[in-house]
Parts: sequence; C-alpha cells; structure tokens
Amino acid sequence: MSKYVVTIFAASLFFGVNSSEIFANSENSGNIEEVEREDVTGDGQADIISVKKSIVRENNHNVVKEVLQLDISGVKQPVTVPLSAGEPWLLLTDLNNDGVKDILITIHSKEKQGDVKAYSYSFKNNRKKDLSAPPLVKTTGKLLQNYRAELKVLNQVHIIDLKKSKKDLEKLGVYKNGQLQADVELSISDYLQLKPIITTTGKGMRGIQRVKGPIPNKSLGEIISVWYFREGAWMLQDIEYISNYKKMYHYIEMGE
Repeated sequence: MSKYVVTIFAASLFFGVNSSEIFANSENSGNIEEVEREDVTGDGQADIISVKKSIVRENNHNVVKEVLQLDISGVKQPVTVPLSAGEPWLLLTDLNNDGVKDILITIHSKEKQGDVKAYSYSFKNNRKKDLSAPPLVKTTGKLLQNYRAELKVLNQVHIIDLKKSKKDLEKLGVYKNGQLQADVELSISDYLQLKPIITTTGKGMRGIQRVKGPIPNKSLGEIISVWYFREGAWMLQDIEYISNYKKMYHYIEMGE
C-alpha cells in the first residue's frame, strides 16, 4: 500500500460520486467500493480495511445523510464519518507514536480555500479508539487606531501595521484619517490545512488557520501550529504567526 492512501482511493472512490445517484439507488447502497490491506491492529498481520459510501436516515427517516464507513477485520465497531462538508482523503500513519498505523480521515470543503474537518482513529489490539483532531488555536483580534491591528494567539500579542492597505481601508469606510470608525474584529478561520508531519520529536500534526480583516480576499496572515498526541490528548508543541503585513512588535501577555 502506498503511504498516502489518497493516491489510491481518490481516483476511483472519492471524486466524481454524485450523492443524488447514491440515494436513488439507496436500496443497494453500502456496497464495498475499496478494499485495502494494512496492519492497523498491531499483530503483525495485514488487516482488511473496506471503505464504502452510504446513505443513512435519521429522525424517523426524515433526515438523509451521506457517510463514509470503514470496516476493519477483527474490529467490531466500524468508523462512520459525515460527508456533507466535502470530499474525503484517507491516510494510514502512526499518529500517536505507539508503533502501529492509525487511520486519518480529512474532509475537505468543496469551497475554494474552504476549511477541513479531521477524524483519526487507532485500532491497536482490535479496539477502536477515537484520537480526534487537534483543537483550534484560541485566537482573537481587532483593529486599532492609526491603521493597526492587534492579534492575540494564546498569550502572544502581535501588533500589526496595516498602513500599506490604507487606501483600501479608507475606501471601505473602516478608517477616516487614521481614526477607526467602528469596532472591527478580525476573523479567524478553522483549519484550512491539517496534515501529519515527522520531526525529530516524533510524529504529529501541522495545522494552518487564516487571519482575515475587513478587506475582501486579503488575509493578514496565517497561524501555524504543531501538535503531538501525548497521554491521550493532542498537545501543542509549537506555534507561529506568519504575517502578510509588517509586525510592529509583539509581547507575551502574562496571566493573572
């Protein structure tokens, strides 16, 4: 099996499948569409991983939902994730550094530069364990007087110089001669990218969130976070804010 399962699955299973067509044939939906063999239970033997798209009904059949289902041989509980957000990509890799490959499923929004939802599971010793996904980095931001912005990434505070966009900000009515005309908060996206990485510390996940201000289609920068799965949870290892504007200065905000 290729390290990147998506290179196998994408061409035949996860693209070009019409949800309405699946529903129209829902009596026969749930047929296995892909089968792969890889050891995900840790016994040294290749497990059979069957993948299929299905339609499920909820609330007395009034709600219809398309899902992706994975069945692993020897594991009683299947994995089921919703597909309403977009297209799925799969990867087999050891996320929790226990020496056994886990299954990572990312659902990419169909919108341009849309967000990504991630699900990850361990099946070591034939037991399904939800590893979940790294949480979003707690971030807030707002515009300040004199074409500046303040961005708080956890306890890091960045002051950003927005003067190079002065004309656009004045045209939008956000500023007038450097004076802020109303309170404006910055917009922080969900993860736009969430991928496994390997560093000298071990295997983990790297996430990217985007920071946007009032100017359409123009971001202030990106928040890049690195996470490792330790003691049953995702732990933040490193974080960096990469600005598209000049950073005037930054400081650490001390807790009370």
